[in-house]
Amino acid sequence: MIRIVLSFLFSGCVFSALAQNPVDKQLEWYAKANPAAPIFVHFDKNVYSGNETAWFTAYLFGPLRDQHEVLCMSLIRDWDSSLVLQQKFITGRGLAFGQIQLPDSLAGGNYRFIAFTDHIYKGEPRAIFIQPVTIKTGHQLPLNARLVLEKPSDTLLNTAQLRLAVTSGDYRLLDKPVDVLYSYGNIQKKTRSDIAGQLVMQIPLNPSARDPNIHVQVSLRGDTDRVALPLIPPLRKAVVRFFPEGGHLIDGLPSVVAVEVQDQYGAPVATSGTLFEDQLPLLQFETNELGTGRFMLSCLKGKTYTVKLKHPQLRDSLFRLPPALEQGLALHAARAVVGDSLRIRIMSTETNELVFYLHNFRQSYLAAKHSMRGSAQNFVFPLHDVPEGLCALTITDSRGQPLAERMFYAHYRKPDRHLTLVSSKARYGKREQVSINIEPMHHVTDALVSVACVQANRLSAINHKDIRSHLALRDDLEDFPLTLNALQHSEQLEDILLIKGWRRYTWDKVRNSQAADTVVHRDSMVFAGSIKRGRKSLNKPVEIAHLAGKRFSQIQTDAAGRFFLKPFDLYVGSGQQAYLFVPGKTSEQYELSVTDPYQTLAVNYGKRYFAMPIPVAPMLEQENRSLSLSGNERSIVLKEVVIKKNRNDFFAGTRGVNACGDYVCQYNILNCPNHAGDPRLRQPIKGETYLTNGSRQVYQGCNDRPAGASSFKLNPVYQHKEFYVNTFTEPVDQAFWSTLYWNHALQLEAGKPRILKFFTGDITGPFKIVVQGISNAGVIYEEMEFEAGN
Repeated sequence: MIRIVLSFLFSGCVFSALAQNPVDKQLEWYAKANPAAPIFVHFDKNVYSGNETAWFTAYLFGPLRDQHEVLCMSLIRDWDSSLVLQQKFITGRGLAFGQIQLPDSLAGGNYRFIAFTDHIYKGEPRAIFIQPVTIKTGHQLPLNARLVLEKPSDTLLNTAQLRLAVTSGDYRLLDKPVDVLYSYGNIQKKTRSDIAGQLVMQIPLNPSARDPNIHVQVSLRGDTDRVALPLIPPLRKAVVRFFPEGGHLIDGLPSVVAVEVQDQYGAPVATSGTLFEDQLPLLQFETNELGTGRFMLSCLKGKTYTVKLKHPQLRDSLFRLPPALEQGLALHAARAVVGDSLRIRIMSTETNELVFYLHNFRQSYLAAKHSMRGSAQNFVFPLHDVPEGLCALTITDSRGQPLAERMFYAHYRKPDRHLTLVSSKARYGKREQVSINIEPMHHVTDALVSVACVQANRLSAINHKDIRSHLALRDDLEDFPLTLNALQHSEQLEDILLIKGWRRYTWDKVRNSQAADTVVHRDSMVFAGSIKRGRKSLNKPVEIAHLAGKRFSQIQTDAAGRFFLKPFDLYVGSGQQAYLFVPGKTSEQYELSVTDPYQTLAVNYGKRYFAMPIPVAPMLEQENRSLSLSGNERSIVLKEVVIKKNRNDFFAGTRGVNACGDYVCQYNILNCPNHAGDPRLRQPIKGETYLTNGSRQVYQGCNDRPAGASSFKLNPVYQHKEFYVNTFTEPVDQAFWSTLYWNHALQLEAGKPRILKFFTGDITGPFKIVVQGISNAGVIYEEMEFEAGN
């Protein structure tokens, strides 16, 4: 710890460093028991369509960054928190790269990727990252569903009347009723429309419903789709929280009181209010678009303080402030987003011995005692030895009991630019080569970044996350607004620190830390397997064959048929598979089973780590078509065709992709990236010749599991594959790609500019390049736009 003796204070008072500071050791224990494991995942975009590939790079930070071996990536559907898919990827040196092929069958809606590593303690992930995404469908919708709130919202009292209208995909009237399943709050009901596809629903409003949306599912002849509409009562319930600066209101001492106003769904409310002392109005205040405001108050003993809000859509409008303590200490910081010094005014109702701790809940930078003489004193804390970022000033009495606390951001500055992006042109034509010069600034000697060039409307501001704000704030601020780039706006950061900052940690957690807390045992993330014969346990060991990609090995069980697999046993190349099987003529008599611990955690985390999307405004109608791609966004989705088996038919053979992930497109190209997901793909045949990268190649076959063997297909840990930069050397019908370029890990060095070259497709409009990563000068975030035209 760095001990500082301050001899220059505004009031002439002097600190003296503590000779012994037990908090030093307790902070060390607390840090070891709660090791920081920040993680950020850069996705190429946050709006996808079915059958697209989600590309990502994961960056791990902190003392555990080199100890992570596996990154598990799960896709969770928001409306029912169900696990849609899950894959695992190799992690090393604090980095993980990967890609996930989204199923073509995904319904449009809101989803979220949840990424966590194999560092699990008591079921809790040390490193977890959540990325909200929107999935849109590129298919021609078989059914059009339109849900309309028939009565204006200001007339809604207890019941909402909605009309559902369903037509065919080309807007024709249907010839039979539609099956309808709708849910709202605790209501779930099955019914049917009339023959014209119309249905009127009377829904009793539930202001306490966790999810304010009514979800409607329509089905006809095997076709199913969904539409949702928020039912927001005209008089919403206000949720108001008060946060006295420092932690408490003290009788007779002035305090800044922060106010946070939301509705019952968590949406911020901009409003005005009046503070009353007993029945007399004392002052007025306002909250901004983030629902935050503040006022100054000196509480008096025996008085009651209430706030009355003035807003036409808030049902509850009178709220009582927390009672003031008779004795205590109050503090005030004119600025909490500061440079090289922190200025604090401390007010106290009594003479007492104080202890000041300047720390970040992991390391102490100042521990000093001070005799408080007088009712108010001003202090200046130099921050030369304090690193940039979030810190806290905690003031305790001589027994170590906390009296007040203030979180602040030290050495604040708007994020520096670490690299430049320059495009050779501002506007490109269709299928024209793009040239982007990317060069580190003079203070950046080396960097590693991920680069995405995507259609601009595939980057939703609501779902957006940037590496700078996430690492600087998210890991230390509970309930931090995910989409707010607060580092660019110091005034918004001031509100966040006053309202959000001091709630997560309590000093008691540090004071109660012990040496025994530092003994942390990671949860076992090995794959536990067993083998039985005829559904009976074994009484002697057996040999099991293990095939992971092209790597073959043997595993011996114990006498009871138990065995374990380590992460390395599951490493395969992209698109490859992993199997266990029992060789020999009697293999069919055995039954294999393996428990995947990541699967269980992915399901649990999908239900736990979820914030309901906030409806920011009432809606009168909604269509399922809003989650469908339109115009030149639409992917080329080919209809299924009937294939007749014919020796001369090009499509003769097994359709789809084989177990190794290999396929052949209609132009006889092996693993053609231009036609991934095309329903006309066929599996390659061993010994046949196919085109690959412009040359002919004999397919060597898929090293799949032996036919007839008793086997178990494992969920492997994948290596990443490289993004295919299309140069149009292979035939392309229509190039409607929303991601034109992706690079998992581009290395940059001082004085060595890199030129990125790729081609536009057939989509016109703005495209955005986003660069995120790490460097010797800190984390990097840069972006630029160009236009793709005719």
